[in-house]
Amino acid sequence: MNGMKTKKPTSVKENKPVETLFLRKISAVHWAILCVMVIFILTALWQAWLPFSAERRYRDGFNFYVNKRYKYAMEELERAVKYAPWETHYQIQLGKTYEEYAEHIQNSADKTELLQKTEKLYLRTLELDNQNPWYFNRLATVYQSMADVLPEKREHFLQLAEKYVRIASDADKNNPLFQLNLAYFLHRFGETEEAIRLYTRTIEIDGRILEARYNLADIFRTQNAIDPALEQYLAIYNYDPHFGNSDLAIGNIYIQRELFKEAVPYLESAFTKFSSDEELLKNMVAIYHRLENWEKEIQLYEHYLSVSPNETQFHQYYIQALVNLGQFEKALTALDMFLVKHSKNTTAAFQRNTLLKHIKRK
Repeated sequence: MNGMKTKKPTSVKENKPVETLFLRKISAVHWAILCVMVIFILTALWQAWLPFSAERRYRDGFNFYVNKRYKYAMEELERAVKYAPWETHYQIQLGKTYEEYAEHIQNSADKTELLQKTEKLYLRTLELDNQNPWYFNRLATVYQSMADVLPEKREHFLQLAEKYVRIASDADKNNPLFQLNLAYFLHRFGETEEAIRLYTRTIEIDGRILEARYNLADIFRTQNAIDPALEQYLAIYNYDPHFGNSDLAIGNIYIQRELFKEAVPYLESAFTKFSSDEELLKNMVAIYHRLENWEKEIQLYEHYLSVSPNETQFHQYYIQALVNLGQFEKALTALDMFLVKHSKNTTAAFQRNTLLKHIKRK
């Protein structure tokens, strides 16, 4: 227009799309690297999760164990061991659960199977840690149980038990519990001389372990070594009067030595635990009579009659004690009741006649 030339519009060159990296263009090498990385990450996450899960299973299993729900405890602890097979304390707890559950079942086949599983578990534990004497000691305990369950292989298992309990004892000679365990094992099977040495060593390390003193005293008593036995029983009683039957043992030793007055406090202590023991009651009645403690003799004999209503051996001493305290009417009533049941007892009849004459003279 108007003689002006118009410029021919230049054509706009179309931009080519930027090439992107598509999955189909990833090389095989890159794919392999990517797969390895993914597997590595997933494995790392799995391995990070396993200890957490194992600890959770262990805690649940331990709580079931404490509450004696052994089947549930075994299920949880077996998973804990599976998730963390390198953790020995999980295996030991599972083994303890097997052992305790085995004690509660009667079927010998099931009991044997559990003990065999425990054996394998402890052997695996020792493969992981063969420096811990507790693990040897636990394995020895299993073999002792297997000796009882499988009597046809008793000697074999007892030899294994002694082997491992000795290993534990030798591994830590200053640990009194390992010395005590070996001593008890030997004591149980009649090897008393070595047991004496080990019990003595246990006491040297820790005199507060009363089991060692009690078992040592038992050996001395069976050997008729009364003085050493009495020494150990007195040490036990002075530390803990309620431990075992030390009070009864001391009382009986004093009776053997005719130290009746010294025997009394120990027999009275024993009476609080064994108030229905006829032998103890007889000894105490006789001692009170010998010591002329009429009040206690009467009180104890009346208790004795509640335990053994047909007792006749000490009835005459009971009547004499009543007479000595001036309780004539009570003595006469007791004789009348006694003669109703034991009409042919000449001693009681004589006492009654004598008592009647005495009462008439008064």
